[in-house]
Amino acid sequence: MKLSIKVLNTIVKTPKEGQFWQADHINPVAEGGGECGLENYRTLCVPCHRDVTRQLMSRLKKQNTTKSKSITSFLKPKEGTDGSVKPKEGTDGSVKPKEGTDGRVT
Repeated sequence: MKLSIKVLNTIVKTPKEGQFWQADHINPVAEGGGECGLENYRTLCVPCHRDVTRQLMSRLKKQNTTKSKSITSFLKPKEGTDGSVKPKEGTDGSVKPKEGTDGRVT
């Protein structure tokens, strides 16, 4: 990736930390590389790191869209061990308090 003359002049005239090199995980954290040692690190120039990160984000987005499930699947009641679905308590979806054996409401 080429930088414009204006950006290059700014970097040379007023250098700041993080403008030239950045640390990068060879095996990205999002793909299991978070628990690795120093052997999983490399330094990349900022434009290259930006490109690698862009590629990773594209790859993750593609994986998520192919595996995505509707959020409603998480909201469905759990099935019992016999395959039956436990009905909701109350007509408005609220759960009624249960009375213990000692008469207290829990």
